[in-house]
Amino acid sequence: MHYDFFCVPVDSPEEDSIKLNAFLSSHCIVHVERQFYQREGAAFWSFCVHWKSNESPANDRRINSKVDYKKILPAEQFDVYSLLRDRRKELAEQDGIPVYAVATNDQLAEMVKMETPSLGSLGKIAGFGGVKIERYGTAFLAILTTQDPKSNAQATES
Repeated sequence: MHYDFFCVPVDSPEEDSIKLNAFLSSHCIVHVERQFYQREGAAFWSFCVHWKSNESPANDRRINSKVDYKKILPAEQFDVYSLLRDRRKELAEQDGIPVYAVATNDQLAEMVKMETPSLGSLGKIAGFGGVKIERYGTAFLAILTTQDPKSNAQATES
């Protein structure tokens, strides 16, 4: 883990902002802390950037090649996964956000693997918390439960 520090003056941020943004986009950022300072009539933002090096990309899933869920999931599950992916795209377009902000491919794959889909079981998927369940849970459950009739009764349990 590494730390770098940046100062961006409020009155002329252009050059320093470009440097900061270039650094952020080219490194694996863990956390950014920012603080506003005023000293001797000058105001600036100070950024402490905590980042990790990509020395061992084999251990970082984001660097590895994409997962081919068609090869991993059984045909029935992949069909449901495809329906979920299509619905995710519709939801993202409605909200004007990227598809991964609705649900990641990994999260969709976890959904199709659930034995009894419910709002409660959606909450057990890493990164799919209360806000996402509230906004998108019912839409995903509609697909999951119509594809698996035995779980219809449990779909709305928490």
